[in-house]
Amino acid sequence: MDKAVAMRARLVEQVRQMLQRAGMYAVHDQDFEFLCWMRLGDLRFLDDLPEPTRDELGLSDKHGPCGIPGPFREAFGKEHRYYSEVASVYAEIFHRYGYLTPDRLVPDEEWPGLLAAADSAYRDADTRLSDVVEALGPPSFKIGRYLLCYGPENGTGWVFFDGFTYHPDEHGAPQEVFTGYPADPILRSVRLPGPDFEAGLRLTPLGAALHRSQAASVF
Repeated sequence: MDKAVAMRARLVEQVRQMLQRAGMYAVHDQDFEFLCWMRLGDLRFLDDLPEPTRDELGLSDKHGPCGIPGPFREAFGKEHRYYSEVASVYAEIFHRYGYLTPDRLVPDEEWPGLLAAADSAYRDADTRLSDVVEALGPPSFKIGRYLLCYGPENGTGWVFFDGFTYHPDEHGAPQEVFTGYPADPILRSVRLPGPDFEAGLRLTPLGAALHRSQAASVF
C-alpha cells in the first residue's frame, strides 16, 4: 500500500478515536481544539487540498476569538473543561469534509420533528441522556458518556445534547466534593444550528441553574 494512502487511513481512524475520548489526547480543551485543527490540515494536505481557515470552518462567527471553549466558559463556568464540546463541533466538521462516518444520519422526514423537540422539549424538567435516545433514536455520533450528536441526511447543521459530567445537588449546582461521574448524565443544554452560539443554545433547568451560578460569580 502507498505510504500516503496508509497514513490517510491511519489518521481517519484516529479521528474517530480522539473525538470519542477527547480528554485523553490533550491536557487542555483549547489544546484539543488545536489538535483537531492540525489533524484536519494534515488530512487535507494528504488529499492535496487547501487547509481551511477558522473563518471557512465557521468557528470565528459562532465561537468568537477565544476558541470553541470560550462561550462554554462564559455560560457554565471557567472551572470546567470542555473537551467533549470541542469534539462535538469538530465531529460535524470532520463529517462535512469526509473524514468521519457517523453511525447513522437522521432521515429527512424525521429531522423537522427532532429539531422541534430539541428546541423546546427539554426546558421544563430534568432529562437524562438515555431519555433523549429513547425519544429521538440512536445518535449519529456519541462522545464519551456525556454528549450526543445528531446529524441529518440533508447535510444541514447538527444538533448536540450536552450532558453534565458531575452529579448536581438539588439546586442544580456542582457538588463541593466530587463523588464520581454519573452513568447516565443529566442533560445540561441543547445546541441547535444557528448563526452564533447564543442563538442556538437551549438550556435545561440544570443548565439554567449552572448559568445563573456562573453569572452570579462574575459580580
